[in-house]
Amino acid sequence: IIAEMHKILSRAPSIKIEYISIVDAETLQTTDLIARQVLAAVAVRIGSARLIDNILVDAKKQ
Repeated sequence: IIAEMHKILSRAPSIKIEYISIVDAETLQTTDLIARQVLAAVAVRIGSARLIDNILVDAKKQ
């Protein structure tokens, strides 16, 4: 998922990726297994603006 997010964001040459991560929503530990609720977080720069976003994803509801 992280690789796909990186690929999509990299299509725009003006976007400089600072980080893309997926962590366990309860522990905030990095996880490779999406078996319950996780937090997907992204930070990018477009020019001088720094954009940060995150979303909770519940694997059981997907």
